[in-house]
Amino acid sequence: VEGQLLAWIHRLVFGKPAEFYKARMHKPELCFGNVTSGGTMGNLTALAVARNKKIPRCRDWGVAEALERMGKRKVGIYASKRVHYSIRKAASVLGLGTQSVHEIPVVPFTNQIHLGALEQMLAQHQAQGILPLAIVGVAGSTETGSVDNLHELAHLAQKSGAWFHVDAAWGGPLLLCEKGRLLLKGIELADSVVI
Repeated sequence: VEGQLLAWIHRLVFGKPAEFYKARMHKPELCFGNVTSGGTMGNLTALAVARNKKIPRCRDWGVAEALERMGKRKVGIYASKRVHYSIRKAASVLGLGTQSVHEIPVVPFTNQIHLGALEQMLAQHQAQGILPLAIVGVAGSTETGSVDNLHELAHLAQKSGAWFHVDAAWGGPLLLCEKGRLLLKGIELADSVVI
């Protein structure tokens, strides 16, 4: 049942054809995601995967030594100031430090992340030797219901080499209706999604 549920949600988000799921559904070495106890654990899991992918061997050497071997000093996790507190909590639990989370200002009235400010901070941090670990897109903030421009965030993540995570714990159900789905355009470009 869990496998079926995850495949259904995966298809809802990423839109792969039915054949993709038929070929992979019953392979024990593959899964389409994890069922967690809530959004906080989902965000922790997603950032753990991002850390392990972007900082090779960190599980063996620890974050500090792995970064040193990469020639990096610190990591950066970038999200709007509307991001859920669980992102900062996850950074602490994963040994990345709460100061690695950089909250970017939002555009007035829309409450979407200010893309220009994000781009400027990414360039500045890369020049300082800070590894852009993850960009977190908010898809339904708990305070305002705002949805970031996920398509543009995906582009910035690809350009900077950062993992692109979308926290859609609140807004994810919009994928179930045609009109609501338009608000989440770009979610299919994410490396990880919490619903």
